[in-house]
Order: sequence, then C-alpha cells, then structure tokens
Amino acid sequence: MSTQSKEKVSLLPMKNFLEMAQENPCPSCIAPCCRVLLIPHKPPATFLEMDYIRYMVGFKNVEMIVSSDGQWQVCVKEICQLLDEKTNLCTVHNTPRQPKVCVNYNPYQCWYKRNLTTDNPPEIIRLDMEAMEVILPHVLFDTDGNIKEVPNWEKMQELVMRMRSLL
Repeated sequence: MSTQSKEKVSLLPMKNFLEMAQENPCPSCIAPCCRVLLIPHKPPATFLEMDYIRYMVGFKNVEMIVSSDGQWQVCVKEICQLLDEKTNLCTVHNTPRQPKVCVNYNPYQCWYKRNLTTDNPPEIIRLDMEAMEVILPHVLFDTDGNIKEVPNWEKMQELVMRMRSLL
C-alpha cells in the first residue's frame, strides 16, 4: 500500500476488530427488511406474463422491483408479525424461532437500507401501478405475444423518475 493510500484510509473513521464485533447496525434502523416481503419473480417474456405483473401491482401494498442486474421481485409491503413496531426490533432475535434468512443476513451491507429508505434507490426501480403504466407503452411484442423489446434498466429508471417528478 502506498503512503498516499495509507493517508486516505487514515482519514476515515476506523474501528478495530473488537469494536466492529460489538457493534450492531440494526438498533438505529427503521427495519425496512421487516416491512416488506420480497418474492423472486422471473422477468416477463410474454404479453400475459407482463399483464399478470400489471395485475399484481394493482393491489394495495404490492410493487414490482426491477434491479439493475436484471432481477425482478414482487415487493409486498407488509410488516413481519415478529417485529416490535415501537422499537423496530425483532421479538425473537437470538432465539430458535428467528428465521434463518434473518440470522444469516449481513446487516453491515444492508440492501434494504440502501434501496428501500430513499426516494431514489441506487440499485432498483420500484414499479407501482402508475410506473407500470409509464413503462408498458415501451414494451414491444411479436404477433404471438412474445416480448421482443423492453426498455433497458436506465431507460426504465428515466421514465419512472420523470413520471414521479411530475406528481
């Protein structure tokens, strides 16, 4: 490591191993991981599959999330029954009842906090009914109803951001 690199690193707040081991990033968090249920969904390939996604986002508390790496997920905005909403803490944390998906989650690189606590998430596009209506005119199909063209992630993001800035 060069001297210049060492100087840059030393300007950042630093912690030793034991300090990091004792730290828990969750207590100051609003627990977005416990306020949504994400269900993987394959990217649509046909008119009927796209129409079904449009149908799903017509329900209250349901969005489709499209990530910058091309993954699609159904996002159901419901609170986990194990969350204490007053403290934002799990009522079964560190017990055998805590789901393994939660036990094994890395809170130090929290995807939920990065993407679900901001109006302009860096890695995802949130498609509610209004956003879907903006995207759909840009989806092209062949005569058999197969999707032939979908706006790329950047174009989708641009369309959705433009629509939301007008609201």
